[in-house]
Amino acid sequence: MLTLDINSSVEMNKRLLKAFSVNALKEVFNLNEYKEKQAELLERIIETNSVTVINQTVFNNFSLLKQHVYLFDFLGIIADSWLDNHPCFHSKNKISSSNSVYNLLFPVTIEFFNKTSRTIQNIQFIIPVQINKKKHKTYNSYKYSRKRCFGNY
Repeated sequence: MLTLDINSSVEMNKRLLKAFSVNALKEVFNLNEYKEKQAELLERIIETNSVTVINQTVFNNFSLLKQHVYLFDFLGIIADSWLDNHPCFHSKNKISSSNSVYNLLFPVTIEFFNKTSRTIQNIQFIIPVQINKKKHKTYNSYKYSRKRCFGNY
């Protein structure tokens, strides 16, 4: 009997891609001609694209995520090295000399009780976060987008 590893790279990337609507996935991966349902479409994307391409596509199309996105302003100074060396750092795009966009992938593990095996198991998710760092004359301002967050800091 084949068992599914719910925390394999393939399964984690499927969960990441589910953050997009089917129409958005078809558009960004140039699959408009396919009439597949979400499950088959995710399989096709994962089979034909590397993890690097999938992650970069997520950040290139961050505004198409179907979860709510909130913006935060950070008033104060955060050292550039803190973001560059963050353990969840994925990539950085320099927009101008005073503006950079940092892309991070945060792994999150959720525990649950499996009634069939009567054991506690876990499932892993990858949460994409984008931080838009802009320097101003009087202070550094940080704006970041993350699903389901609140407040100003």
